[in-house]
Amino acid sequence: MLNRGKVRDFNQIFLLSFIVLTLKLTYMSIDAFLPIILLSKYTIIEYTIFRNIKDIIGVLLSASIIVAGYWFGKKADLANHYMDFIRAMVYSWILAELLAGVGWVLTDSMFRTFFEAALANGLRGYIYFTPLFSGITLGWLVKERFTVKPVWSEDVLRYVLIYQGALLARSVIGVYLSKTLLYSSHQPVAVYGLYSTVLSLILLPVSLWFLWKMFEAGKQVELGAVYGSILYTLWALSVAGGIIGSIARMVILSQLDAWDLLLVIGKGVLGDSIGVFGNAFAVLCFGYLNSRKVNTETMDRI
Repeated sequence: MLNRGKVRDFNQIFLLSFIVLTLKLTYMSIDAFLPIILLSKYTIIEYTIFRNIKDIIGVLLSASIIVAGYWFGKKADLANHYMDFIRAMVYSWILAELLAGVGWVLTDSMFRTFFEAALANGLRGYIYFTPLFSGITLGWLVKERFTVKPVWSEDVLRYVLIYQGALLARSVIGVYLSKTLLYSSHQPVAVYGLYSTVLSLILLPVSLWFLWKMFEAGKQVELGAVYGSILYTLWALSVAGGIIGSIARMVILSQLDAWDLLLVIGKGVLGDSIGVFGNAFAVLCFGYLNSRKVNTETMDRI
């Protein structure tokens, strides 16, 4: 009976993961060439309306993924089978990429462009699964009402501060370079591309260090008691960094406008509220689950 339930859960998470990835890749693929089509037929004002509708759909889709994972986690035996669920996600990722590849080979014209975008975006399919995994973990973990506590988490605060500081520095430097290089006729675009690549490469080890620290923190915490403060810490510092970065960008580019600033901040807060369930928190959840399993196996051997 246990094996039958395990197979059922595996099949369900495989199907859920495949649906999630298909919807996200479809959305991203349409987003790749839809602006060109809209701008050729509609005015800038009409295009802006379509773009805002598209952004709302994207937010609703991302939120639905987290909620779907949360409700699945309510009935899942995550403690014993979390690696099976991760394998199911990987298998669905492979299947989605194979189908996108087949579509790219068998089609042409605009449809080939669609599948080509799906293939390219699918290479980073893990970024669509991490919110799903975070939702599943929280659904399994939270026994009563889901709450986020507005207090700083000492377990991750310093790591998040360093990482968000690095992101902010990169953003401000990138905007300054775009003003001095892209808006100047004295420097070729290739120079800006080179500087941007260097900035990305510098940030890469910081990002990897941050994920490793989140994994280590997950092994040390009792996530059921502190998940609220961890989510708040990730969210608040991300929002603060985004607001400071938006203001710095407008000041550097001399485009400071109150309405535009409010719009950018509003979108940023909304995006950060969903993004808080992304890579960092998912890695922390994995560290927590892995630590629990290791401790259980150790006690069983004893």
